Amino acid sequence: MQQPDRLANRLLIVDDEDQICAVVAAVAEEVGFAVAVCGSADEFRRLYAEVDPTVIVLDLSIRGGDGVQLMRFLAEQESRAGVVLMSGAEMRTLSAAERVGAASGLTMLAAIQKPFEPEPFRETLRNARGATEPITADAIRDGLAAGEFTAHYLPIAQHKADGSWRIASVEALVRWKHPQRQEIVYPSEFMQIAEHAGLATHITDFVLQRSVEQARVWHQSGVQIGVAVNFNVGLLADLEVPDRLELLMREYELDPRYLTLEFTEIAPLEEPRMMIDIMTRLRLKGFRLSLDDFGTGYSSFTQLTRMPFNEVKLDRSLMEDVPGRPESETILRALVQLGQTLGITVCAEGIDREDLLQFLKDLGCNRLQGHLISRALTSAEMQEFYHRWNGESLAA
Repeated sequence: MQQPDRLANRLLIVDDEDQICAVVAAVAEEVGFAVAVCGSADEFRRLYAEVDPTVIVLDLSIRGGDGVQLMRFLAEQESRAGVVLMSGAEMRTLSAAERVGAASGLTMLAAIQKPFEPEPFRETLRNARGATEPITADAIRDGLAAGEFTAHYLPIAQHKADGSWRIASVEALVRWKHPQRQEIVYPSEFMQIAEHAGLATHITDFVLQRSVEQARVWHQSGVQIGVAVNFNVGLLADLEVPDRLELLMREYELDPRYLTLEFTEIAPLEEPRMMIDIMTRLRLKGFRLSLDDFGTGYSSFTQLTRMPFNEVKLDRSLMEDVPGRPESETILRALVQLGQTLGITVCAEGIDREDLLQFLKDLGCNRLQGHLISRALTSAEMQEFYHRWNGESLAA
């Protein structure tokens, strides 16, 4: 067992394969991490407090336990460490374990199959490096006041009648340029803290304002695209929201149809009548409403029947075994057909393979987003990307 010095970036490897540990340790040390290694569940529980890791590389199969049990332990410890799952299990199992960790409040950085390529893992560690300052509610509040937050834009391709895919809109994603960190801070590190502190609505307000401002700039330069913003459910308790958003669009001389409000979870509100009131008024004013992570639970279908959504976004977990796995193909085909039957736009997330793109095109999926299209871009990069992309077709 190795023990690291007390450096800012501390990585704990939990794996009983010596060769894997050696490769992981070499990459981590190259990036700037002090490394500790343990090979059993009991050893991990003893070493965790001593090392106080900032990143944990966790095998799902370990002597004396399994990765899910150890993630439960980390959640009980209220761990702030980033977790990289690494296993020889099939990707579907790895992704399920990753969702378990995220649902437990852990910061899940990646799910990597063995054997693995060092470079993507190296990039994951680079992005996790430099966490020398803890994320606190006060730091978030100060960061908002100081203008440290910004928005990046994930392009969304829309299928046109001529068979081409054109960039028609973007999803706005909040980023934090933390002054004490070497890397941009992503929402997975701060949104849960913001929600507990009542700051999530402030972040939503910021992204809305910034996105509408940017859309106006794009439209003035001939880039006619819409913007989708993740909408904090807490705002559905404010009856003035539809009017405020309408005034915002008037201020920037934009049609409300260019703003899509994305909702991830809206079921457990105390005042469902007020929620339906607000969402109906938003639709009457011309705003688009999108149900995110669709297909991952019964509540999604319930919400679709009760709320005036005009778009659903298929969760990326539905794409993992498609094409190639008949039951997964059947589920995805049924969801796309459901959207078509209801007259609702269907957008698929997490598109990173050509065969998956072709399968969704053949199904009649309306919109796509994912790394095959593009990573999230700055506003300047997005404008250049729009002109470059729309000069050619994605699929003939």
